[in-house]
Amino acid sequence: MSVRPCANRSTGKEVNMRNRFDRQLVQLNNELIEMGGMIEKAISDTVKALVNQDIELASNVIEYDEEIDHQEREIEQLCLKLLLQ
Repeated sequence: MSVRPCANRSTGKEVNMRNRFDRQLVQLNNELIEMGGMIEKAISDTVKALVNQDIELASNVIEYDEEIDHQEREIEQLCLKLLLQ
């Protein structure tokens, strides 16, 4: 009598793929949290710049927006990787 593997068992390759996917989801979550913090800072600094009519701070916020845009592109790339797996 031969024993056949159960159809519900995961192969080592499937487990590795799942673990990688899970790690990438955690990374995505961390990246989103980081970007949220960046946006909070930008909004706070924007309000301060407007209230205090601080042109230098306003300029810093505009420059900081480039970093936020970069973070957004990184997140988009990670999302695409996850979707294409």
